[in-house]
Amino acid sequence: MKHHSAVGALLVAAVALSACSSGPADPAASPSSGPASSGTSAPASSSAAAAPSGDKVTAWAEAYCGLVGGYALGLKAYQEKHVQLPNVTDVVERNKAQLAAFTEFISKLEIDFKAAEGEFEKVGVPLPGAEELHGEVAEMLDQVNGQLGQAKQQVAALDPNDPDFEQAVSGAGGLDGASALLAHGEKVSGVPELEQAMTTAPKCVEIQRQIGG
Repeated sequence: MKHHSAVGALLVAAVALSACSSGPADPAASPSSGPASSGTSAPASSSAAAAPSGDKVTAWAEAYCGLVGGYALGLKAYQEKHVQLPNVTDVVERNKAQLAAFTEFISKLEIDFKAAEGEFEKVGVPLPGAEELHGEVAEMLDQVNGQLGQAKQQVAALDPNDPDFEQAVSGAGGLDGASALLAHGEKVSGVPELEQAMTTAPKCVEIQRQIGG
């Protein structure tokens, strides 16, 4: 049986939180189409020097931990707010609270995912033989950032006074990130150097501490 890896710990946390969350979208749904570019991806700064070769594995691992951990922590924060909604008896006020929580969730994810995209672009391929993996992660980020941009537009158009608000908010997600993270997490775990880096890289250690893993 495969050992409980650093990547696995982050992914298990993300999936567990996805399953527990009763939010407006199923974050673990399978991607429905190919990459969709948001057209707003933040490019890596041209003045930022590429990471030295000896630090590339650690830098890449930390970028990946930020990506997966940001998703898991975002879900955790959303879930904590979502479970309080039944305490709000007024329907419209409850809808407003749910909308505010989901908007915050989407906005934070967009920030984290675009930051990760810039970090991956700056670091580049972490080590020989990881070209395909790096390319797939970059492609997945482009897809997810596009989905987040669409989700923000859908959420902004929602009306808390709509009698069908629950149904409307359920269709406003478009978040397929968890499935993509799982698929690439298996591949990341298969690269010993990256797997090892995730057990020691400061950012990865801190994220796992925040998740509680």
